[in-house]
Amino acid sequence: MRKILWVLFFVLVSNVMGQAGETLLVPPLKIGSSTFKYWGYTQYVYSSTKDSGVSDADFQVVRPRLYWETPGLWGGMAEFELAKRNQSGDNWLRHLVVNYGGWTFGKFFVSPDPTQPYFALETVKYPRYPYGFYAWGARFGTELGKGWSILLDATGPTDLPPFSDDSFDYLVVGSRLTKKLKADGCIIGSVRVIKVELSSQLSERFSRFSFNFKAEDVGHPEFRLRGMAHVATEEDGPNKWGAWLEVLYRLAPAVDSHIRYDYQKDSEGDDSLIATFGAQLYPFKGKLKNLLSITQDIEQTFLGDDNDTLFWLRFQSEF
Repeated sequence: MRKILWVLFFVLVSNVMGQAGETLLVPPLKIGSSTFKYWGYTQYVYSSTKDSGVSDADFQVVRPRLYWETPGLWGGMAEFELAKRNQSGDNWLRHLVVNYGGWTFGKFFVSPDPTQPYFALETVKYPRYPYGFYAWGARFGTELGKGWSILLDATGPTDLPPFSDDSFDYLVVGSRLTKKLKADGCIIGSVRVIKVELSSQLSERFSRFSFNFKAEDVGHPEFRLRGMAHVATEEDGPNKWGAWLEVLYRLAPAVDSHIRYDYQKDSEGDDSLIATFGAQLYPFKGKLKNLLSITQDIEQTFLGDDNDTLFWLRFQSEF
C-alpha cells in the first residue's frame, strides 16, 4: 500500500504541474525541428478467489513512453516495462520503433491484434484471442479509400525477451483489414455497426484468423458493443476456436459498466465460458481525469474443470 500511495502522489504532482501538456519530470523538448515527448502509466492489480481466498497484489505495469516527432514523415517511440526490468526472460522492452510515412521498423505491437492498448482497456484482463503482442519486424499501413485501410507486417515470433537469439527464428506475416462505416453506419435494428475488421497471422507453425466489430446503439449514445470470432491451428498445441461479446454502458459521466462473455474450445475437447461483470470509475474530473481510474471485475468461469470465481481490482494512473 505504501508503494501505491507514493506512485499516486508522484502522478498527482506530475499532472498538476503539467496541465499545459508537460510532465514534471520530462517536459517536451525541441531540438531543431524535432520534438521529444514523454508519457506513461502504472497499474496496481489485486486479485482473489472466492473459494480458496488466495490473494495477490503487485505492480503489474510501470510503463514510460518516449516519443519523437518531426513536422515531416519521420517519428519514433520507445516503451519500457519497468515493473519487469529485473525478471530474467521477460519482455521489458515493449516498443522501439522508427516511423517513416506509412512504414514502421523495430519492435512493435503486431498488426493482427485489434484490441485496444492496455492503458485504454475497460476491463482488468483482455478477452481471449489467438495473437501475441510484440515482435521485431517491419510494418506498412495505408488508407485504401472509402473507409478501407490495411496494416501488413513481417516479423519474427512474438513476446520473446527483447534481444533473444530466437527473435527471427521464423517468419510471421500478419495483416489487419479495416472498414470504417459512414456516420450513419450499418443499422441493424437499433444498433449501428461503425467498424469491422478481418485479421490474420500466418507462419510455418500456425495459422490464425479473426473477425471483429465495433457497434453502438442509435437510441442510446452511451451504449457500445464489441465482439470477435477467432480460429487458430497450431503446430505446437491444440487447435482453438472461440468468440467473445462485450457490452459497455456509461452509467454516469465518471462511471462505465461492462459485461463480457468469452467462449473458447480446442481440438482436445476442452471448452470454457468466462463471464466478466464490472465497472470503471474516474474519481477526478477535467484535466485530472486520468490521474486515477479504478476498475473492478467479477470473473466467473463456467464449463471445464475450473469453475472458480475471481475478483479483480485495478488502480491505474497516467503520468
